[in-house]
Amino acid sequence: MSLSVRQAEELMRKLTGQKPIKAKKPFRNANVNDVEKRLQKSLGTKVALKHGKKGGTVTIYYYSDEDLDALLDKLT
Repeated sequence: MSLSVRQAEELMRKLTGQKPIKAKKPFRNANVNDVEKRLQKSLGTKVALKHGKKGGTVTIYYYSDEDLDALLDKLT
């Protein structure tokens, strides 16, 4: 019987009763969390920040055409 490494790992987990190892969520900078909350409060909608080594992205959520119009008014 020939197994891949992942198949062998899965077989060992089943035989030993171990649960799969879950990846840890990356640590979020407290400043990034603060900015995210401030943007949400200011814009009145959900905002998500992804911060990386060389910059990041800001995602602003809206749920209707009216929400989008209100966001446009706030941002311009």
